[in-house]
Amino acid sequence: MRDNISNVQAIEQVFVDSYFNDLSVAEVFTEKKHEEINNAMNGFSNLQKGLSGIDAAGIDENLQSDYKIIQTRLNARVEGFKKSVDFYNTLYTAYNTSNTDGLTELVKSDDYYTALISERFYDYITEQNELWAVISENNCSLAAGVEATEVCATAVASWMDNINSLQNSTVAVSAIFDMLSIEEIGELFNTEDIDNIETILITPYINKMIGEEK
Repeated sequence: MRDNISNVQAIEQVFVDSYFNDLSVAEVFTEKKHEEINNAMNGFSNLQKGLSGIDAAGIDENLQSDYKIIQTRLNARVEGFKKSVDFYNTLYTAYNTSNTDGLTELVKSDDYYTALISERFYDYITEQNELWAVISENNCSLAAGVEATEVCATAVASWMDNINSLQNSTVAVSAIFDMLSIEEIGELFNTEDIDNIETILITPYINKMIGEEK
């Protein structure tokens, strides 16, 4: 637990921030954040696997209640978290390579959010590629204040607007890391009292177990 507490905290924070629309595409779709999320997910999964073979009966009696909460929540959430991170990784690759191949089947998904967000990224990449072709063919400058033809002005403006629209989106991130798609968490989130957020997390219980309660 001590080895993976930071990973559990990091991945939980991503889902919590996403739920409250506190993360934008611009913040999440960077190389650094991509690495952080995947490292955190690996640590979360490793802890879940490591604790799955340790029965609560082997834990000190005064720690058994907290241990059971940790184990239950790890088991309940690992699959949903992993599914969201895998989806994020597919979108991240498409977004950073301007290639929609990995999104073709996801657009047809029976899952509403998967299809919706996949289509959002598919349309974005397709439009950007088309606009970039116009910009390149006409040797348009991306620099502000440079005199431009009507074709260039329109293409560059649309290209920039498209980027800003997606990068500023927090709704897209909320749909990718969708806590409400994980039933156990969704039930707990059906409250307007966000001060209760600590009650659904795993991190505070791990801190208690390892003697670092905050």
